[in-house]
Amino acid sequence: MIDTILKLHTLKLFLLLCITVISACDTQPTKPSDTTIDETLPTTEKQTTLIEEAEQLVEMAIDSESIEEELSYRARAGKLFVDAGKITRAKEQLNLIHSQFIEDKPASSYTTASILLLSAEIAIAEKNVLSANELISQIKPASSHQELDLQELKANYEYLLGDYMAAVDRRIKLDLLLKD
Repeated sequence: MIDTILKLHTLKLFLLLCITVISACDTQPTKPSDTTIDETLPTTEKQTTLIEEAEQLVEMAIDSESIEEELSYRARAGKLFVDAGKITRAKEQLNLIHSQFIEDKPASSYTTASILLLSAEIAIAEKNVLSANELISQIKPASSHQELDLQELKANYEYLLGDYMAAVDRRIKLDLLLKD
């Protein structure tokens, strides 16, 4: 009699286990969405402000009367887009710069430095170490403002490489230059 009770009890537990396993097989696992990071992360107030400023610069570039002025506005807008985390928009500005200005006439040293600074900023934002290194080595600043931007890029590049102490040291020197 005890033998049949154990068998009956074991059979009930076995059936319960089978039903649980079968019902678990019926559920579908959730898949992550295929959206990009730009679309999924909410924009902060600072990012929104930077994007608005960049859009204003793009409008000013469209309305500008000279090629150099348009380039300047587009380069500044591209930098603001990178700062806001909108790398695709920054690349659009860089592509417009290349297509409209580089082919039309030779660029001045200031213009060339602006283009290289924006390109290097995009490379660093995309964590492309080789491209960033090559671009940074080509930059020859034509103004004190471009020199400060170059030093900031170098600090970001060193941080990207994992050389944190060099990045901090460069930022301290940059801060001292900004205070002067």
